[in-house]
Amino acid sequence: MQKRLTKILDILKDQTDLLKSLESVLIKEKNAIVNSELEALSRAGKEKENLFLMIKLLEEQRLKIMNQLSHLFDHSSNKLTLDELCSITDEPFSSVLKKSRLSLLSLTENIKELNNFNKKLLSHSLGFVKGSLSIIDSITIQGPVYHKTGELQSFSHSGKVLSDEI
Repeated sequence: MQKRLTKILDILKDQTDLLKSLESVLIKEKNAIVNSELEALSRAGKEKENLFLMIKLLEEQRLKIMNQLSHLFDHSSNKLTLDELCSITDEPFSSVLKKSRLSLLSLTENIKELNNFNKKLLSHSLGFVKGSLSIIDSITIQGPVYHKTGELQSFSHSGKVLSDEI
């Protein structure tokens, strides 16, 4: 049992490290959005994808061990939580598990906030792009390029901001 508890603590430490890395990448992403640095934004996206894969693998390992611990402790449900594990384990595991749990909760909350902030920044930027496209669309010449006879329609003066000359 101690071997499994030690393994779960190792996984929790690795998850904490990965979530700290994700938090750092989200800060880089925020700066890239604010500074309109597309390459940095793309790099941040790739880093996030890699981190998500590693986090997912660790989470699968954690759930597997938690299931094993659930059976060892004769826990009534198959879904043993970290909070429940803290309450049924002895020291020193209990206090270390509590510390890890609180650290993970804090990190996930920070990540949620950063993610929501980045989402708002991207939505705001997208609004500017849509507005710019709307302006461009409104100043371009509307209507068919060809007359009903099939001849090319030419506009020498359209009264628009953009020129129709190439």
